[in-house]
Amino acid sequence: MRLRQIALVARSWPPPARTSRPCWAWARPTPIRGCASTAWPTPSGPVGDTFLEVVSPTQAGTTAGRLLDKRHGDGGYMAIFQADDITEARARVAAHDVRIVDQADRDGVHMTHLHPKDLGGAIVSIDAMTPKERWEWGGPHWTQNIRTEVSLGIVGAELQGDDPDGMSRRWPPCWAGPDPHGGRLAGGAGGRRAALS
Repeated sequence: MRLRQIALVARSWPPPARTSRPCWAWARPTPIRGCASTAWPTPSGPVGDTFLEVVSPTQAGTTAGRLLDKRHGDGGYMAIFQADDITEARARVAAHDVRIVDQADRDGVHMTHLHPKDLGGAIVSIDAMTPKERWEWGGPHWTQNIRTEVSLGIVGAELQGDDPDGMSRRWPPCWAGPDPHGGRLAGGAGGRRAALS
């Protein structure tokens, strides 16, 4: 299992000029099937063969909007992992009492959303694609938008939560295996953050 996509949440898009706009030069509005009622289409693009996305609410009452209100600002939103065996991955999280709140299996795309209260730090999805090289959330032509002169890939993230040490205990059992892009999580030493790598 590996970290394949990170989504950020922002009150508005595009970002103000004072931010690092060159880092977002790849961004394209990418419509995601089944998500039009929440915040999409959103800027999303490849960073190597991983992906970075920005969710920005377009109407009231969305999950993204509620998170922005709770945090009083922009920040992290979702971490999406790619599994080789989705059946085994779903069984493993269930064995550790992590609830699956939504899942879908269609046309070679397998999506599994986990309950955010069971892990903490971010909304987590475990997905699988057939073939493995496919990434539905990047659109059919994402390989044409790779720009390695800016970044080569996403290898980790910093998660914010009220209990980072607890998060560091809950996350790892759900990501078994030697893959360095799995779910290793280092606690926050009494702070509010934990590092995912």
